[in-house]
Amino acid sequence: MDIDYSTAGMNITVDELTTGYDKLMNKYYNKLMKSLKPEDKKVLITAQKVWLAFRDSEIKLIGTMTEDQYSGGGTMQSNIRMGQYSSLVVERTIDIFHYYNGIVKD
Repeated sequence: MDIDYSTAGMNITVDELTTGYDKLMNKYYNKLMKSLKPEDKKVLITAQKVWLAFRDSEIKLIGTMTEDQYSGGGTMQSNIRMGQYSSLVVERTIDIFHYYNGIVKD
């Protein structure tokens, strides 16, 4: 297996990780939706919409704060940006999974 230690290679790897977690988030979001009463589904839908808006705003902020004028520049800023974005998705995925896991009685 070839490992790409370049800045671009690291970003590609983090992007693949983030995509995988995003798929898991969607999987457990859908499972959670199926497990909730109709009136409670509205609460989840609202929370997820608000989280998506937060995520999008946070991505803009991360992009701004990693611009050369604020960060000092360098190619490493793209790795920092990707890592912070990935952390948002991973954290939300874990939250959604815990909500689902907390109500499932196998």
